[in-house]
Amino acid sequence: MDTLDQLNETFADNFVNNYRVHSIHFNIVGEEFYSYHKLLQKIYEDGEAIQDDLGELIRALDALAPETITEILALADLEDTTTLPGTMDLIRFVLDGQEHMINSYYKLNEVAEDEGHVDIANFAQDRIRKHKKYAWQLKSILG
Repeated sequence: MDTLDQLNETFADNFVNNYRVHSIHFNIVGEEFYSYHKLLQKIYEDGEAIQDDLGELIRALDALAPETITEILALADLEDTTTLPGTMDLIRFVLDGQEHMINSYYKLNEVAEDEGHVDIANFAQDRIRKHKKYAWQLKSILG
């Protein structure tokens, strides 16, 4: 896989992950609703902002970013949302998405470094740090 292919996959993974987090954001319940709701909002708003950056990195490689949801779902390595029974199950599901994004960005970093795309490698490294922070916060909730 080259940098462009991995960027497209990461773009698609981010889109799917962000939708998963956003849908859980408005469906979460429980005693700690407000705290979970605010953390999930922070995560999905970050994902929305980064979607634009990913698209611009693809465009900077003289390619077109994925344009349809069908294309995005075909490119994504992350599965679409599933309905889960309880609040902690939903938090684990969000954590799974964060860990998936960490791996996606590790792959992007590796191919970008191999191909000399220092800017894309630096971007991927920054995103790894961000998703690791979210993963740590989610693990803290889970205990």
